[in-house]
Amino acid sequence: TIRGTIATSAEITVEFQPNAPHAPSPSTNSANQADTPHAPLIPAIRRLFRNGPYVRYLLFRIPMTLAALLPSSLLPDFIKYVMQLEDWSLTLNLGLGITILSIFVSIPLLISLSRRYGKREVLTVACIIDGVVFC
Repeated sequence: TIRGTIATSAEITVEFQPNAPHAPSPSTNSANQADTPHAPLIPAIRRLFRNGPYVRYLLFRIPMTLAALLPSSLLPDFIKYVMQLEDWSLTLNLGLGITILSIFVSIPLLISLSRRYGKREVLTVACIIDGVVFC
């Protein structure tokens, strides 16, 4: 899970350290540094998708991100066309302000709940509540 991601980022960090033994000396010009080979894109992507925990994370994270972005993206259209308000920008700004305020208020609550009950349980309950509210 996280160890695989940390290990991969550690490999990348080690690959690109300027003082590493395989790095070109500082006396070489920048044109030669642009010609240094990097890991090919396709094998790197294949290796990424062979990491099972990361693929599960992506399968969970992508729909969750879309679900979080949809209400705020569709709010202007809802206010303007469904509610048919003349001054829809004031209502939109008020709704977005309340949303941002509730996000900042909920962060300490979610942190304390995750320390008490565990991240997995709190995330599961938060996703269920989010699904019920926005369905």
